[in-house]
Amino acid sequence: MNSRRALSGVLIIVITLVSTNLNAQYTILIPDEIVNGIIAEISGDIALNNEILLAPFERNRPESEYTGMYHETKFMLDILEEYGFSDIRMEKFETGGEQWDAVRARLSIVSPFKETIADHDEVAACIAKHSGNADLTSELVFIQDGDRIESYEGVDVEGKIVLSNSHISSLYRMAVTRFKAAGVVSYYTRYPDLYPEMILWSSVSRVRDGNQGFGFYIPYSKGIKLVNQIKRGQKITVHAEVETTYYPGKGEVVTGMIPGTDRAEQELLLIAHLFEGVSKQGGNDNNSGVACILETGRTIIELIKNGIIAQPRRSIRFLWVPEIWATREYIKRFPEDMKRIVAGINMDMVGEDLDKCRTIFYISRTLRSQPTFLNDIAQEFAELADNLNNNVSYGNYSSLPLKITAQNGSRQPFFVKITGYDSGSDHIVLSNSPVNIPTIYFECWPDDFYHSSMDTPDKTDATQLERVAFIAAASMISAANADPEDVGNIVTLVEGKGRVRIGVEQKRVFNLLAKADSNSILDSYKTGKIILDQAFVHEIDNLNTIRAISDNNREVLKALETAVENLNEEKAASLSTFKNRCKSLCDRMNINFEEPAPTPEELKMAELVPVRKTSDLVQQMSERLSPGLKRDHPVYRIGNASREIVNFIDGKRNILEIAHAVIGECGGPGTEHIADFIYGLEKKGSIILEKKR
Repeated sequence: MNSRRALSGVLIIVITLVSTNLNAQYTILIPDEIVNGIIAEISGDIALNNEILLAPFERNRPESEYTGMYHETKFMLDILEEYGFSDIRMEKFETGGEQWDAVRARLSIVSPFKETIADHDEVAACIAKHSGNADLTSELVFIQDGDRIESYEGVDVEGKIVLSNSHISSLYRMAVTRFKAAGVVSYYTRYPDLYPEMILWSSVSRVRDGNQGFGFYIPYSKGIKLVNQIKRGQKITVHAEVETTYYPGKGEVVTGMIPGTDRAEQELLLIAHLFEGVSKQGGNDNNSGVACILETGRTIIELIKNGIIAQPRRSIRFLWVPEIWATREYIKRFPEDMKRIVAGINMDMVGEDLDKCRTIFYISRTLRSQPTFLNDIAQEFAELADNLNNNVSYGNYSSLPLKITAQNGSRQPFFVKITGYDSGSDHIVLSNSPVNIPTIYFECWPDDFYHSSMDTPDKTDATQLERVAFIAAASMISAANADPEDVGNIVTLVEGKGRVRIGVEQKRVFNLLAKADSNSILDSYKTGKIILDQAFVHEIDNLNTIRAISDNNREVLKALETAVENLNEEKAASLSTFKNRCKSLCDRMNINFEEPAPTPEELKMAELVPVRKTSDLVQQMSERLSPGLKRDHPVYRIGNASREIVNFIDGKRNILEIAHAVIGECGGPGTEHIADFIYGLEKKGSIILEKKR
């Protein structure tokens, strides 16, 4: 009887624990009813439909788009009006150059049989950007490895058309520019065994003397067939018809707002590039990102209309841009607008069907020079999306409490990875000095169909779009609506996730010691100490970004001060533990442990503060900070080191502090190499070195 009671008690405890786990609040950031409301409203199907309407396939633009408004621009302006966005406008930017356009392009075999092997109206990617006009019938000359000079020995290709397996840009430079061929045909592709029909986006170098050649891409399967025929001695004659033109270059930026209330002067940003160039259009790159931030905005607006959430306290700005260059131009035109932005999210290639594209969805955190609480908010909702779709402890087999899946999307598990900083899209303009808008990066990479004829909406998964839009919408709502009580929870979140990252860095530095020998252990200790110290410094910097949304609330500021004090105490303890570990290893190696003293050069670095010559944002953006170092200098061998050196030049940090920040983040290079970079900037006249006050 007693054993039965004991067993009954255990079962009650287990059931209670399971029940508590199942019924726990999803997140401390926003109530469950808002999470549920976001999931109920958000639609990957609507997002995918909009992606398809933007560009169902890569198409030939009519002249009216070059002389008037691009299709994508008009579509976005109309749909923003339909959805109820505010402050909708289009900003036009002149490039000062010219925009190439293919009017028509066709490559046909005329002998010994007739066949069209490339037609711009069928596959727009078949003609290389900057190809010139042609109406030419010529023998097709096969050159194996046509990007190599030795391949042309004894072969006359002048005025002829060269067929090769080389990438079209390098093939063109060799065959047309050097050996005076009329044009080239390439059958190079990334994965010939998997996608023999895939045509890559391409361009050839432009000449100004009127003797512009042309370049065609044909499918790998057709190329191999032609090569085999030529190798058997068959003469292949082709006719190339190419009509191209140039228009004045322009860029069109579309912007809209969800206005805030009492803190409307603070803004959060969602950005995606609407144009991947102009002559090429991609489904996932980047109409998926365009449609995803559009769906994020539509969802937030509908939740406000339906009373699920209040009008946000902070404004949310949406930007759809021509990639990178127009982002720069927009910032230069509206620098005061940019100063209001607290943080943002950039979406580039986010809608991929993860299986079809053989890719991974990841969220890239900002650089350490650009700390922001938004990193951890986005991570929180990414982890929640992962949990809601993948946690097998919920319910019955194959049954989760709140799966995020589109009606016409896949039922795949959700794979998301949180990574350190990654470049390659519009956030590099925003996150770099002098703009200093910390911007998180959402992307799927790698992607089999990137920059090719097969980057079409059928490779997009509505469920993936829905999940990504959920993360963005929940993040924006949490940050934009946060009142002092909510901000207190953000402090808790950032402090907690920061400790996890510190734990990773602790493992990293202890591994440094473990790998060291008697000749390197003290150097490893010195480097590890910098890395460990900077891990805590960075997490304190992350916490301090919360001050911007604290409303100067006394309780929030007190919570922040306490969190910072806690981390500083933990830093001292962690450094002490690390030092003791090094001492122990030195004892084993019969080495006398000595705390590394700063070198004379480091003492000099500690006395000098690099300062930009101007504080004007637009002027700073027009300056290129280059130290004139050789490209094999150690600074350039460490990912993001040179970028972060420049970013950390804020007129406050001395050179040694900058060096330690970069080493802590990037793992190198040495302090002396970072000093080389900064002294080089001074020598070039880009900065001033002031004595530390």
